[in-house]
Amino acid sequence: MIFVIRCLVLIMSIFGGVQLAQGAGGMKYIGVDSNGIYVIKDYLVYINETKFNSNILDLLNEKRWDIHSPASLHDSKIMNINFNIDWKGDGYSIELNLIGPMNDRIFKLSYFGVTESSFSNITRYGDLFIHELHIDKGIYIHHLEFDDASLLIKASSVKFEEKIITR
Repeated sequence: MIFVIRCLVLIMSIFGGVQLAQGAGGMKYIGVDSNGIYVIKDYLVYINETKFNSNILDLLNEKRWDIHSPASLHDSKIMNINFNIDWKGDGYSIELNLIGPMNDRIFKLSYFGVTESSFSNITRYGDLFIHELHIDKGIYIHHLEFDDASLLIKASSVKFEEKIITR
């Protein structure tokens, strides 16, 4: 996994790096160097040291970072975002559906017990560059950076699903 991530960082540095979307920032483990290139070394250490459940590990798996894999989240696009209010006071839920980079699968992210969310510059054309999911005091914090948008969702639980589109 580390080799794949290093290749991604090398490719990004060769092509001038990836700039953060306007209003971005706030990731805990992924930083940006003085040239505007993502630095993910600390995040890889965090992933390897944290005991995530198998569903979250699938979301953070190396195939999700391999820019040549159809299973990569890189270059996925937002299909839709659904908000569901829990009138019992347990927060609300968000369902985020992304179309894969090769248009052959849908990634469904479901966030339950959402306590906070923020979105900026959402368009249907933005490709996902990078995302960071970490846990802070029992709350999942998922930050997604697209080429023209930024999403931040804080929730008590997260579920990840991948559905292959058959034609």
